[in-house]
Amino acid sequence: MSMKLRDNEFNLFIFQLIVCNYFGHLLSNGVTEGCNNLITTIRRMSFGIPNFENLKLRVLTYQT
Repeated sequence: MSMKLRDNEFNLFIFQLIVCNYFGHLLSNGVTEGCNNLITTIRRMSFGIPNFENLKLRVLTYQT
């Protein structure tokens, strides 16, 4: 068996484990990824804010 085929087989096995674990526990990191995306978007929109406290308040305002 070639090395590339063995690597692909291993990757599919790991992917199968991850998918089975999700359906077994029904947990995901979607909320965390959404918060990270929101913070990144706010940072892009507020480019030039010199004060970190103002940026922090803006992030907290958008999250609630």
